Amino acid sequence: MGRSGNIFAASALIQRSSGESLRTGQRAIDLAQGAADHPVPHGWFTEGYGHMDKVKIHEGDWVVVCDGRKALILENIGDWKFPNLHTHEVTEHEVPSTHELGTDAPGRVQQSMGTATSSVEQTDWHRESERAFLVQLAGRLDTAVASGRPKRLIVIAPPRALGTLRQAFSPAVRAAVETEIAHDYVKLTVGEIEKRLFG
Repeated sequence: MGRSGNIFAASALIQRSSGESLRTGQRAIDLAQGAADHPVPHGWFTEGYGHMDKVKIHEGDWVVVCDGRKALILENIGDWKFPNLHTHEVTEHEVPSTHELGTDAPGRVQQSMGTATSSVEQTDWHRESERAFLVQLAGRLDTAVASGRPKRLIVIAPPRALGTLRQAFSPAVRAAVETEIAHDYVKLTVGEIEKRLFG
């Protein structure tokens, strides 16, 4: 390849590198803008915002892993350097069938003008049942925190369940929560949960 060919190849490489840099820069700007528009609450870890760092835990801390049907309360009987989660309590909520919870057909409302009718929005009884379970769990945690055991909590639940818990938490429980993780770990073994949290 002659001198002119080398110059052309170098120019093409510079242009390609420049384009990649611009795209990378724009990607960083887009991510920064997204983070500004939708900030992640302090102490939250979610898949959409990068790699989850190892969670810090102390001796006696509880890790609460739950969804709308099951709750695992795990206690760290190790220390901050060598965590060792032990099952303290397991609560399962059997969601009744639809006909046991309420009607499974929407009602009808007669319009004031003419003979037209419209459906009344059906209550999601299963969701209400799961919400009641989570509210009960929040009360259980409030009692435990008030007794002085545990002093700190790590709460792991799917986003919707986590939102319900946050609304139900008492000020004392909110103060005790060190970390909230918006993931569904309830079907994992204790060993798998430890690996996800502490590596």
